[in-house]
Amino acid sequence: MGVLTINVLCVLITSILIKFVSLEAMIKNAEIISEADNAEDKKTKNVVKLGSTVKILDLSDNQEVTFNIVGTIEADPFNGKLSNTTPLAEVIMDHKVGDVCTVRRVEEPYDVKILEIK
Repeated sequence: MGVLTINVLCVLITSILIKFVSLEAMIKNAEIISEADNAEDKKTKNVVKLGSTVKILDLSDNQEVTFNIVGTIEADPFNGKLSNTTPLAEVIMDHKVGDVCTVRRVEEPYDVKILEIK
């Protein structure tokens, strides 16, 4: 085995170990959200929570958008999964249908109206 091959193997092993440690940390810090508990909470309070599917109206351009609010690891905005740490998700959390919220932590603040929560 040449020096180059050994170096490549060392880099691959190091990369795998880093990924393993990262996954271990994610598992250690994971929080289980019960679908039943979350559904009951949404029924009684009818507010936006982690796991909610939300339909909003962007009042700056009258465009309706529907998305799921998920944790940062699951976030995939191109597939309708918005991280709970985004400015939009943070501002609508704990609000209910009909509320108008202002997204401020962006270059140009804008208002959204919550149309539906599932």
